[in-house]
Amino acid sequence: MDTSFAGDRDPEPRGEGRQGQTRGYNVEMHEAPSLEMRRLYLLARMHGVQRSYWSILGERITAPPETLLATLQALGAPIEGIGGAEAAIAAKRRDYWQRLCEPVHVSWDGQGGEIVLRIPAPLLDHPVRCQVIDESGDVRTWEAFPGDLPVRREVNLDGKRTSARILSLPETLSLGYHGLRLEIGDCTAESLLIAAPSRISVRDGGRLSAEWGVFLPLYALHSKRSLGIGDLTDFEDLLRWVVAMGGDTVGTLPLLPVFLDEPFQPSPYSAASRLFWNELYVDPAVVPELQQSSEAQALLSSNEFRQHVTELNLADRVPYREVAALRRNVMGALAESFFSAETKQGERHAQYHRFLAEHPRVEEYAAFRTTMESEGGAWPTWPEHRRRGELEQWGGNRNTARMYAYGQWLAHEQLGRVAATAENLGASLYLDLPIGVPYDSYDVWRHRELFAGASTGAPPDTFFIAGQDWGFPPLHPETLRRQGYRYLIDSLRHHLQFARRLRIDHIMGCSRLFWIPESFDAPQGVYVRYRAEEIFAILCLEAQRHGAMIIGEDLGTVPDRVRQTIGRHGMRRMYTLQTELTESYERALPEPLQQSLASLNTHDMPPFAAFLEATDIEDLQDLGHLDEDRAGHERYQRGARVQALIHFLRSHGWLQGESTDAASLVSACVSWLAASPASSVIVNLEDLWQETLPQNVPGTTTERANWQRRARYSLEEIMSDPAVREMLESVNEQRRLVRDGKGEIVGTNE
Repeated sequence: MDTSFAGDRDPEPRGEGRQGQTRGYNVEMHEAPSLEMRRLYLLARMHGVQRSYWSILGERITAPPETLLATLQALGAPIEGIGGAEAAIAAKRRDYWQRLCEPVHVSWDGQGGEIVLRIPAPLLDHPVRCQVIDESGDVRTWEAFPGDLPVRREVNLDGKRTSARILSLPETLSLGYHGLRLEIGDCTAESLLIAAPSRISVRDGGRLSAEWGVFLPLYALHSKRSLGIGDLTDFEDLLRWVVAMGGDTVGTLPLLPVFLDEPFQPSPYSAASRLFWNELYVDPAVVPELQQSSEAQALLSSNEFRQHVTELNLADRVPYREVAALRRNVMGALAESFFSAETKQGERHAQYHRFLAEHPRVEEYAAFRTTMESEGGAWPTWPEHRRRGELEQWGGNRNTARMYAYGQWLAHEQLGRVAATAENLGASLYLDLPIGVPYDSYDVWRHRELFAGASTGAPPDTFFIAGQDWGFPPLHPETLRRQGYRYLIDSLRHHLQFARRLRIDHIMGCSRLFWIPESFDAPQGVYVRYRAEEIFAILCLEAQRHGAMIIGEDLGTVPDRVRQTIGRHGMRRMYTLQTELTESYERALPEPLQQSLASLNTHDMPPFAAFLEATDIEDLQDLGHLDEDRAGHERYQRGARVQALIHFLRSHGWLQGESTDAASLVSACVSWLAASPASSVIVNLEDLWQETLPQNVPGTTTERANWQRRARYSLEEIMSDPAVREMLESVNEQRRLVRDGKGEIVGTNE
């Protein structure tokens, strides 16, 4: 094959991928494919489209030709119908062999490496002039002669011979992003050369081996001083309390901006952008401009405002629209005070303009949000010139746009303050990078050439018999490479500037994503591959530069090579007790790996008390995700696993007495995790008071109040609750013993 995607054979073992049903697919092919189909399969392989995969049931699921064709078209392949595959193959080969080299190369640990040059025969007697330009501007230059380079392959296309030769890179490269420029005759090429550490190394004074912390969505957190929703001061107060208890990590859901008008998308995983912050979490009470804004002070202290805040804080769910409107009035007053200051030469204004200079897209983002307001809807509904990116200055409303830009500065400033507090206390913020953004996001509007005309999701599984469509357009793998992964790097840096622990949502997407072509249903999707080595190199380099650790969300049935890659690069996997639990009495719980982050569950799973009672299965049946037979099977299996868990905990000394209520089991399981060799243990605070309502039910939107439920208790009540404190003190003691090498190895892998 002529492109760098090699092999048509599915490399994954049986059972890889999400647990599968087979709707919309052919299960195996019983007849030899025609020449026309073989050409279509070859074209798919050349574009990184995986034509089949193994389901959890051990069936090889083969995508129908229509899916392959639609996916190829979404990738930009020049093909109208299956009969056009031969011409498209020729075009792909021609494009490949006419490029002097690939747009991206990786040098692990800066130890050189090799790249393939594709040199037209008439230029084989010309020297190759090579330059490596590092990030400081230093240039290293050398020449190579094609005749001295090993030959990989030679081809004749359109009567012209081209030779693929192997060029060795310099053996010592500083870690970073280098520009690689190649010139031979009249052929030139520029590539991104990523010199990355092969393993992430984090120095944490020895605490890396036994971290612990807590998790709670920031929108669910609330205190006596909250204005309808948890804010970054609440987050900082939670951090200080956890550190005082001996912990060192506080985690929450993504803090990215969301749409709360039209469209209304409160999910932190449906972000308006992965490059900005959610100004809804700004605490107005600590904004310096409050001292100069009599209007904002009067608003915050008025009886009407305080009464409204009290009503909002008493609601079981976050009334996002009302909260946003309330806070907007305060932010508007603060912004007006800031921009109308008699002197704009002070330090605060200097800081603001430095922020804009360092974040040049902020004003455009502000104009984008302002235009959404004036147009009354998402950007795909705008007039054509605005859809293309031609916005009026300030989005047509200077005051509104400046308020958005000001809000971004305040969010950046306050989150930076929380991160600085964490660093000073020897602790870490644990944030989350979503897998994608919705079609109507700023990112898709600004970088639409990066996003393909398809959707991402997951094939059918045990719980989602119709598959899942997440509603996010996938990044185009080759466009991403041609742009030097700039969008991915910017998204990572946005988070890593503050987060020292970053969870990569669906890290399998670094290797491949399940694409659902337009007008197709989720079961008819197909996997498309990405350049995993290049993406993991970027993850390693950015994490190393920021002194951060990457946690790969690898839950579900995952290809072995993804987990091997995570381990090889020193990243952490995720261990969730609810998914690891088996029906074996003696080996109910496999021991977490040392290189893992362990917890009872995640935000996409039922709270532990609900898991024990199987109320999540009833809910899935009510939603139609499970039929009666399947629900019965799941209840039987859950009951067997809970009984195995009880036996396991009791026989290993973690469950004392006869009680098997939720409180006793939570305590025993959290203690077991804390005594394990896992590098980090995260405790979902809601499990400590046996919450039964989930924060999110996957596969639902309006059917359930996802991303809206407040924590049952306020921050003050949480910090003063004796049971919560006792549990976390126990966790801290178990972690201390593990850190000191005195803890009992509690797993079953001996």
